[in-house]
Amino acid sequence: CRKERSGYDGAWTDDPYTFDNSYFIALLAHEKNGGSPEGQLMLPSDLALLADPIFRAHVEVYATDGLAFDDDFARAFSKLQEFGMPEVTKTVVASAQPIVQKFHIEEGNTPAVPPATCPHKPVEEPTFTEKAAPVPRMLSRTATVDPEEAEAKSARAAAVVAQGEALEQIRLDIMNLVRSKNCGPILIRLSWHDAGTWDASDRSGGARACMRHGGGEAGFAANNGLDIARGLLQWIVDKYSSHLSVADVWSLAAVVAVEAMGGPLVPWRPGRQDAFQEADVPEGRHPSAEGDAGHLRDVFGRMGCT
Repeated sequence: CRKERSGYDGAWTDDPYTFDNSYFIALLAHEKNGGSPEGQLMLPSDLALLADPIFRAHVEVYATDGLAFDDDFARAFSKLQEFGMPEVTKTVVASAQPIVQKFHIEEGNTPAVPPATCPHKPVEEPTFTEKAAPVPRMLSRTATVDPEEAEAKSARAAAVVAQGEALEQIRLDIMNLVRSKNCGPILIRLSWHDAGTWDASDRSGGARACMRHGGGEAGFAANNGLDIARGLLQWIVDKYSSHLSVADVWSLAAVVAVEAMGGPLVPWRPGRQDAFQEADVPEGRHPSAEGDAGHLRDVFGRMGCT
């Protein structure tokens, strides 16, 4: 936290640029020691996780089992990032071979934390309700194929291949950005605050990059400082505008940032649509730092989370 942005000053852990379970260890230590070391902080919304018995049970598990935290985070974050994605898009992508599901660091592009220190097991893919398209029956000898339909299918297939090739380069560009600017946390925050406006009851909000417009969501108090993250990613947005929406770039940047910081491989797929400025939602949908357990349940319950 930076005082000029949030009103709070300090970090939750000794190393905020490493993705691991140290937050939960620090949270329990705060309780045991009656406070946090100088330079660290725990907000009322953090302490609410200890006061509530259901939340506390998760804290205690994650503090002792980093892999359990990684697995749960990867599934939850993947789901969060698809809030607001058009259902027809999810159906099309789910029925095809995923362009990008998990990222792997190639030799010569090692993450900031050596692989030996982060032995993460593969994350299960999230489960979606959409059914894959049925496999067409074999054509008979007398069947004819519409030339225009065949050409359209060929064009779609070529587009998928081209996008897949571009995504790998985008991922490497983001990885280099995170390493050179040490900006992983703020890229994750940008994606979370973009998607975290989702309201499942009326299907408003979600990951659609409304903060790219002046005013509106960009001016929310909870989004102070996120202009820095948007600025860092703008050249990537411009470079790959023919392949990904702005919302997709923000989302992918967070996924790569988690990996670069030593975290789990988060399942990801493209398809988010950028919204017009008129799609801004009312302020107040993000969690408050002063909120209790009931407030946290209200916020995430609005998104359809349990």
